[in-house]
Amino acid sequence: QAAKQHHGPIKYETYARIANAVARHLRQREERGEDAMKRSELVAWYLDDIGDKITTQEQLAREQFIVEGIIDRLVGTDSVLVRVSADDTLAAQAGADGEVATEDEEADDSDPLLLVHPNYVPTADLDPQ
Repeated sequence: QAAKQHHGPIKYETYARIANAVARHLRQREERGEDAMKRSELVAWYLDDIGDKITTQEQLAREQFIVEGIIDRLVGTDSVLVRVSADDTLAAQAGADGEVATEDEEADDSDPLLLVHPNYVPTADLDPQ
């Protein structure tokens, strides 16, 4: 029942700001040659990034609910983020350095590895600083 209190629409500007922040972060990691992030790691990164704006447990729970919903929409509806399997990232590493790591990691449907779709271009920064 606790999750029910978080339901409700969010403004498009909020969606766009969070979606762009998430996509920008993943794209920057990719440009630095870093691996895809698990969904849970991406949520934790976002909450840490906005941590100074959160003052209560209720705000933290609401922000977590919102960012999880937005990430799910970016994957399932908008196709901005794509799920990748551990095999895909190992193949990419093998292509980069010629060696394949021997991790035996199954992609977990509840916590998939995520990358930005190669055709997605984030819009201008909507977060005035």
